[in-house]
Amino acid sequence: MPKVKDIVGDSPIVAHAYKNERDFLDYEFARAKVIQWGECAYAEERYICTQVLFAQLFPGASESLTSMCDRLVLDSSERDDRHGALLDADITADALILLERQLKHGESGAPRSWTSQLTDVTTASVSDTQPMRPGLSGRPPARHPREWRAKREQAILAPS
Repeated sequence: MPKVKDIVGDSPIVAHAYKNERDFLDYEFARAKVIQWGECAYAEERYICTQVLFAQLFPGASESLTSMCDRLVLDSSERDDRHGALLDADITADALILLERQLKHGESGAPRSWTSQLTDVTTASVSDTQPMRPGLSGRPPARHPREWRAKREQAILAPS
C-alpha cells in the first residue's frame, strides 16, 4: 500500500460515489498499517466525484453510474454481464471527460469545481427532462471499449 500512495502522489482521485471509494481506501491503508484506523488516507478535497458533478448538471436525475451513462450516452452495456472496479473506473473516466466538456462549453451554470466539498449547487441550464440525443430510447448502441478509450485519450490530449 505504500507504493499506492507513491503512485497516486498529489493527483486527484476520481470516483463515482466517492465516499464508497474513500472508505475502501481508508480501510485498506489502515489494514496495511499505512494509516491509523479512523484516519483518512487522502484529504476530502483530493476527490473528484462524478456523482456530485452529475447531480449539479442534472438535478433530480438518478445518480447511479448506469443512469449517468445512459444520460451521457456512454455505453455501459458491459456492466450488464460483468461488474468490476476496472470497468467502472474506465466508465467513470469517460463520464468525467463528458461532464467537464459540458461545463467548459457553457452548457451548464454548475460550478466549475469538481471537488466533493461542493455545497452550493446552482441550477443547471441543461434540461433534466430532455435526452442528450433526441429520439434515443433505452441504452445507446454498443461501442467497442477501445473506441471509447481512444476518444478519451484524444479528448485529454486535445487543447482546451
